[in-house]
Amino acid sequence: MGGDAAAAEGGGLSRIPLRTVPAYRAARYAVWFRDETISLSVGTTVPRRVGAWLGAAMAAVFVTPCAPRGRPRRPGVERASFRRFRARVVAARIAHLEGEGGDHAGQWPSEPSLLVRLKHPSHAAGWGRALDQNAVLLVQRRGAVRLLLLR
Repeated sequence: MGGDAAAAEGGGLSRIPLRTVPAYRAARYAVWFRDETISLSVGTTVPRRVGAWLGAAMAAVFVTPCAPRGRPRRPGVERASFRRFRARVVAARIAHLEGEGGDHAGQWPSEPSLLVRLKHPSHAAGWGRALDQNAVLLVQRRGAVRLLLLR
């Protein structure tokens, strides 16, 4: 995100289509624990269980390799991309939880995603940029879930 406060809040400096940002804000994001599905929503307090899972890490990024730059690909391509992404995270022994993100109306298909523990909150944007994403969620142990616009 490069520290741009206007971009972080969905201001006029983003190159993401205007109609897309409200969709990201309104989307449903889910993280799966073994016995429970936890919902994350932009602007809401991080659920206690997620905060406890973060532990000393203090933050995580909710990110997907699907639909780079907001452009969905064929389902088989999306599934393969996610499998490769997950395999890299597992091989690097990075703590993560699986989940998915999608809109309430079902106008865009749910995208498999990971909630990845970070060493520092400032690393969230790098994960999204590496996967050519328009935006990611920053999930901090304390505070609200934030949408970080990356373009």
